[in-house]
This record gives sequence, C-alpha cells and structure tokens, in this order.
Amino acid sequence: MTPKIVLTVTGIIQVIFAIGIFFGAGGLASDGIPEISEQALWLGSTFVEVMAAMSLGTGIILLLSRDIEISGAKKVLMGAGISFLIVISVMIFHLIKNADMQGGKPPIPIVIVFSVLAVWSLYVAIVGDSTE
Repeated sequence: MTPKIVLTVTGIIQVIFAIGIFFGAGGLASDGIPEISEQALWLGSTFVEVMAAMSLGTGIILLLSRDIEISGAKKVLMGAGISFLIVISVMIFHLIKNADMQGGKPPIPIVIVFSVLAVWSLYVAIVGDSTE
C-alpha cells in the first residue's frame, strides 16, 4: 500500500468530515442541551465551526501531500496517524466522562473511522511500500 493512496483517502475523509460538521454546527453544539440559550448556542457553534475549518485544512494538507517523495509522504502519514490518535483519545475521554449524559459524546462510528485512519496511516508510515 502506497502513501499516496492513504493520503488521498484520509484527505477526502477529512474534507467530508469538515463539511459535515460545519453545516451541522448548531445541532452538534446543542446536542443533549434541551434549553440552550442563544448565546451559548452561538458560542458552541463557533467552536464547532473552528474545528471544521481545522479539519478542512488538515484534509487539504493531506491531499496536497500526495505527490511528494515517498519519505516525505511517510512523515506526513506519521504526523497524521499521531494526530488521529490524539483525536481518538479526546473522543474516548468524552465517551467516558459523559457516559451518563444524553449528549456531549462523539458518535461511535466517527470513533471507529478515526481509529481505522490512525492505524492505517501509522502502518503505511512505518512498514508501507517505499516504491512508487
């Protein structure tokens, strides 16, 4: 498996994720809070939109890294894999911390997708094909 394939797929997934959370910011910000104030909703939505912008930027970096030399692409994948592990750690923290709450937890499918991306990125960065 070449780094180019992994960078392409993970980049596309990041861009789709960013677009989804940007347009769902209000719903994500108010999840589990039945009587949220307008000011709190605005603040929460702003944070979600910033997270979406950062995810979009990450996706663009991954997509633009597809055509760099293999050693550089593997370094980008190592960084992406470590970043995905950090994101997964935060998701698991919130799953545990908010276990007894209605909202405030990441959806399990998202945790699974990011886990797969982390393992795949790290695997290809460490032992992936070094030829084009």
